[in-house]
Amino acid sequence: RTLDEVGFGVEGFLALFRATGDGHYQKIGIAYMDQVLEKLERPDGLWERKWSRSANRALPCEYYVRGLGWAMEGLLAAHELDGTGKYLAKAQKMADVVIAAQKADGSWNVEYDKPDAEVGVSEKGTALWSHLFYRLYRHSPQTKYLKTARQALQWCLENQNLTPGDGFGGIPGMSLASGVTYRPFFPLACSYTAGFFGLALLAEQDILKRYTGE
Repeated sequence: RTLDEVGFGVEGFLALFRATGDGHYQKIGIAYMDQVLEKLERPDGLWERKWSRSANRALPCEYYVRGLGWAMEGLLAAHELDGTGKYLAKAQKMADVVIAAQKADGSWNVEYDKPDAEVGVSEKGTALWSHLFYRLYRHSPQTKYLKTARQALQWCLENQNLTPGDGFGGIPGMSLASGVTYRPFFPLACSYTAGFFGLALLAEQDILKRYTGE
């Protein structure tokens, strides 16, 4: 099976293209994304969750906010490789669906169509999507993208662990997804959650500097 999470593989081709200037990596990255889209893209802008190679069919979208985040990362990377606007339009379409699913406190649930009590809050997905909405805002400076990014960032700030000890500075979670299916009964602070949280903070700082000049 191929998960929707393979979308972020385009980042590798983008990094190689930027480092070398070799158009070969650009072509491969776009071809990679187009093959994934052919199998997983839905009319509403989301992606199906998996492609089963043995059954030769897609397995339905699970509204898994972190997985969709990796798909979004791939679309944005493809846009930065391609520049025609084709992948940016797809990213905007997905973003609008995800915006509608954001909770009032700025977070998303692990599967955003299910209640907190059933699936828990996605600390990983919330930090990831904060970063992604800031990145989308750079390419498409619409107020709704910045607002969504800031609401998610505010949730991260309010839920950051500032108690000295294990996981200091991180955003702990306790759900089936927080420990990637193990130790769901124990609060865990994932390092890449903190990484995307940090990238979102840097993006906000950059915006503030542009407005204040400081």
